[in-house]
Amino acid sequence: IANDYQALPDIITAISDETLLTPATVNRILVESGRCGDFLNNPEAFLEQAVELIRSHRHALAIDGIRYVKLDGQEYYVQEIFDTTELLANLDRNAVKVEHSVYDYVVYDSSTVEKPVAVALDNDPDVKMFFKIPSRFKIETPIGTYNPDWAVYLNKNGEEKLYFVL
Repeated sequence: IANDYQALPDIITAISDETLLTPATVNRILVESGRCGDFLNNPEAFLEQAVELIRSHRHALAIDGIRYVKLDGQEYYVQEIFDTTELLANLDRNAVKVEHSVYDYVVYDSSTVEKPVAVALDNDPDVKMFFKIPSRFKIETPIGTYNPDWAVYLNKNGEEKLYFVL
């Protein structure tokens, strides 16, 4: 390498900066691709193609699981981001009945944290609707991705707001 190149770009940092993935994730993608040797053939082209491929696959993954269903006789559509496997529950062990959610029951992971939160949200008169968000739902922020646990729609003092809660 020293004989062929004056300097090689820091490919992991470059791809990480362009795709907003962590360096560890970029490293894993590169290693598991088995194509690291191609980097030495043409570093600039490899970097451009890797960024393009990762971005396109991130987009595909982001929309995976979203379905649009035409409602009977209507011109309106509903967008579903929930996978049916995420909604399986044992009603006496990991679900609590609620009135102000998009479902009749909220499936919880923790009886000491999530269940009391669901009950408190359901009993709060300012909460008009809430639901537990699937773990694959991510929000991009300037400091990285954010995976909120809950979406809460409030009407407090006449002001309506939607909150994503961690």
